Amino acid sequence: MLTVTARDIQYRYRRFLIGVLITALVFGIAFIFDGVKRAVRNEATRIVDVFGADAWVVPAGSPGRQSRCQAGRTRNREPQHSAAPSRR
Repeated sequence: MLTVTARDIQYRYRRFLIGVLITALVFGIAFIFDGVKRAVRNEATRIVDVFGADAWVVPAGSPGRQSRCQAGRTRNREPQHSAAPSRR
């Protein structure tokens, strides 16, 4: 039985090689996706550790830690003008 299998692979080596390469590519992509998923999941904890903080501070009623960022945005705010006159 092994002789028949070996002869078949020998006869169809190009198909066998393409199948091995495609399988390796699929596994490689799966490992990359897993690594990206783990990095994104671990990112919040690493950022908190970098600043020496204990936890994230978020507004009450927020749907998640990083799902909504309002840094620098305010609602119904008048435009700010500088007190110094402009130079022309």
